[in-house]
Amino acid sequence: MKAWIKICLCIGISLFGLTGCQKDKILKPKQETFQIELGNKIPLEAKLYLNFDGLTAKQTQDIERNSIMSLQKSNQSHSYEDVGIYQAQIKYQGEVLEFPIEVIQTRAPVILGPNTLYLQQGQQYDFQEKYRMICYSELKETKFDSSNIDIHKVGTYSLIIKAMTKDNQLSSQRNITVHVQKKVHSINKKTVFIDVPYYNQMDVNAPNGCETTALYMALKYKRKVNIELVDFIRRQPSSQSPYFGFSGDPFGLPSQADDYYTIFPTPLIQYAKDYGGLRDISGSDLADIRDELTNDHPVVAWVTGNLYEPQLKTYYFGQAVKNLHIVLVNGYDMNKEIFYIQDPMNRELKEVSFQDFALAYNAMKFAICVE
Repeated sequence: MKAWIKICLCIGISLFGLTGCQKDKILKPKQETFQIELGNKIPLEAKLYLNFDGLTAKQTQDIERNSIMSLQKSNQSHSYEDVGIYQAQIKYQGEVLEFPIEVIQTRAPVILGPNTLYLQQGQQYDFQEKYRMICYSELKETKFDSSNIDIHKVGTYSLIIKAMTKDNQLSSQRNITVHVQKKVHSINKKTVFIDVPYYNQMDVNAPNGCETTALYMALKYKRKVNIELVDFIRRQPSSQSPYFGFSGDPFGLPSQADDYYTIFPTPLIQYAKDYGGLRDISGSDLADIRDELTNDHPVVAWVTGNLYEPQLKTYYFGQAVKNLHIVLVNGYDMNKEIFYIQDPMNRELKEVSFQDFALAYNAMKFAICVE
């Protein structure tokens, strides 16, 4: 009997050793599948995918610091993954968690360029020079329908631009107002100076808030905004892509080399349109900008820090200026061949030569005027 009990105890201890002491898994996903929009780089940060419920603060911190995440890559030439499902893996202290990440496309192509064009009567015009398409999948076609525009007759016409993805599932259309006039540009004054109030982005601790601060100055001049600057910056839309919102934190600093903190004209206008008359004049040349200033329209321009030579770099959303900075153009002097600049980062009013401004501005040619 004792021998039998001894055998049973040994078996029980062995079974307990195999099952009772087995370590519980601590890597648990937040959900079964994860989705990310095409054009965005898939972040390899374990904390974005893990469920830390039931874990101590110390355990959570240790997992965040010491876990390793990897991703099955596709053979793409760009820095983001194509549409499809990719297997992700997180390793921590011998434990492995595998889960799928799906890249989807729900956004139609973006058509960038001005809402209004002014043509001289009889002028031959290449509309495609003023517009460009942003699409992270292959475009099937882009159409510029100018069939109803009579460049020989003064009047107001409509230009229809269409862009469609190769699979025919997503498309965009813009109707552009085209004014055929006897002259394109108004007669520039020798000197124009728009006395806009100055605001500095660092007064509200927004090292990456130059876009909204520049726009805020113009809206304040037009008496179209009555909220504080910090709130105006904070309320802007956010997105992983600057073509759809602010990519990053305007009150923070980039933590990785590929981070790109900014917002481009289309989502910024969409955000601030309720405050007053904003027009996308992206693609405009220097004469166009002077025209707007002559008509008392300050211009928000995407240029470079200190108007230095642009440094181009390819990011997860496409090519952009690495040393980007946004300023407000509030005047010009034809005799001195300069623009007057209100820099949200620099309290001193700057005088920038037409040549230096063109070098910094022409890299992207993004601009908004405030009427």
